Order: sequence, then C-alpha cells, then structure tokens
Amino acid sequence: MASGYGVFGGQGRCFPHWQGFLSCYAGGGEEGECKLALDDYMECLHRTKELARLQTVQDEYVRRLNAGEIKEDEKLPKMSSVPRLDRT
Repeated sequence: MASGYGVFGGQGRCFPHWQGFLSCYAGGGEEGECKLALDDYMECLHRTKELARLQTVQDEYVRRLNAGEIKEDEKLPKMSSVPRLDRT
C-alpha cells in the first residue's frame, strides 16, 4: 500500500512509484500530467499488464504444443508444472 511499509518490513515494492505520483500531483501542473506516474503506480499494485502478457505467452505455448509445432521436451517445463493464471 501507499504506507511505504512492505509485507516483511522495510520499503514496499510500490512505494517509489507512489512517491513519484505524489510529487507530481502535489506539484500542481496541468490536468493529465501525472497520468503516466499514476499508471506506473497502478501497474505496480495490480500487475494487470504483466499478468496479461504472461497469459498471452502461456496460451501461445499451449497452442504451439497442441498444434505439434513444438514438442514437450525434458528441457522445457512440463505443462503440469506451469501455473495457470485462470481468473474467475
């Protein structure tokens, strides 16, 4: 959260993004000037873009595996060991 304290003490992973947004917002400026700082902070909190990208990569891997374009090899992780990101 924006308190600055991490789960295990110390600084939280998103606190620098929060400080960047807060300094932009407190500085006044024009409307929409702080949108990028806010987007960075929200991505750090919720990881929506990161998880969407991971889901896309995982779906493409499964598609290629089912199409026979690649073979499940010992060097690659077995599909049972790859966590699914199904959101319900």
